[in-house]
Amino acid sequence: MKSFYVVIPAFNPDENLIKLVEELCISFYPKEIIIVDDGSQSQAVFGKLVDKGVIILHHSENKGKGAALKTAFTYILAQVAPYGVLTMDADGQHLISDVLSIAQLSSKNPEAVVFGCRDFTSAGTPFRSFIGNKVASLFFKLKTHKDLLDTQTGLRAFHFSLLPDLLNLTGNGFDYEMEMCLYFCKKNIKIIEHSIQSVFIDKNRNSSFNPISDSYKVVKALFE
Repeated sequence: MKSFYVVIPAFNPDENLIKLVEELCISFYPKEIIIVDDGSQSQAVFGKLVDKGVIILHHSENKGKGAALKTAFTYILAQVAPYGVLTMDADGQHLISDVLSIAQLSSKNPEAVVFGCRDFTSAGTPFRSFIGNKVASLFFKLKTHKDLLDTQTGLRAFHFSLLPDLLNLTGNGFDYEMEMCLYFCKKNIKIIEHSIQSVFIDKNRNSSFNPISDSYKVVKALFE
């Protein structure tokens, strides 16, 4: 399997992030793990991660998930880049086995972008996660005439050569992930959706996604 930079945006993370990093180091062997502290109120978790060889980039204030991803992408472009970039969420909802599957698919399909596609019909799916994804997917299809089951998945893998163009996209919040989807479609870049297990810890209580305001921004990005 090719070498990856792992990018994890984090805003007020809990101990799940430490467990996630430990599992990545044991099972995945990434080139580097880059965590972007997006203006978190507490530095306790980040302090525990410093000794684990993780690269931590800081925002002095909360700028949004898109801005955090861009900060990490800028950092990667300044390095000797490996094969690819893999993004994931900090809240523990991505299993390491699924991370490995996405990375392996990306290694075998360098011309494509690979998405970890969650099943929002499974029992225990929080309502805000279900409705947010359904709204985004519906309007994405209206705009592009293409089906994409999980437009907001944080688990994505792609070749590092896409980074310069991705940095030029608008959006600093969750809308940035939709901007990425639109870019992939516009450039006719193949999107492979791979089914992953849905894990919602405490009903996704720690997610900063607002089903009303953030869904509005995501949909708005489609028609600007």
